[in-house]
Amino acid sequence: MISRGALLVATVCALACVVAAATTTTTTTTRFVLRAADGKEELVAKNTGCGSLITAMRGARDAGLYEYFGADADETMLRDKGFDVVEVSHGTPLRDAPPSGYHTPEEIFGQLSTLAIEYPSLARWIDITAQYNMPETIDGNHIYALKISANVNENVKPAIVLVANHHARELVTPEIALNISLLLVTECASTPFFPPN
Repeated sequence: MISRGALLVATVCALACVVAAATTTTTTTTRFVLRAADGKEELVAKNTGCGSLITAMRGARDAGLYEYFGADADETMLRDKGFDVVEVSHGTPLRDAPPSGYHTPEEIFGQLSTLAIEYPSLARWIDITAQYNMPETIDGNHIYALKISANVNENVKPAIVLVANHHARELVTPEIALNISLLLVTECASTPFFPPN
């Protein structure tokens, strides 16, 4: 049995970053497939200054190939660093709508914050940026958490911290955070599994 107040799930959602990216950015993401020129594999280890990570591709047909995500303008920089650009493909950030079956960042943000309004004895919406006097994101947004606990207003250490959507364009992690939060709060409200004081 979980002791009273020990269950605390903080679903930290950097949705503010994704919402801003979803509504303000118009750039495309460019994927480069690279090969180290003249077989100089040490280039990958020395790719400092590339603004993004160059990673080895893992498929059987991909031996000696590397992957880099950035902007179109990065192609010159990659060639200057000694990489041969084997393939270039373009994609767009998820600014219009996620694929079918996924929530938009605004929907996830709204549902998580609504849990705190509908279940104030079990859930609290926390503006982490304001609470800890942290700077806003580069787009001027705040980072939030949903605290779920039988002691929602007490300052207890979390037993569980679920971090979701801290990388842009993640689809699954915010869905997991949302579903776990909905399940915990609604199930606890109807069938409390916290022992009494």
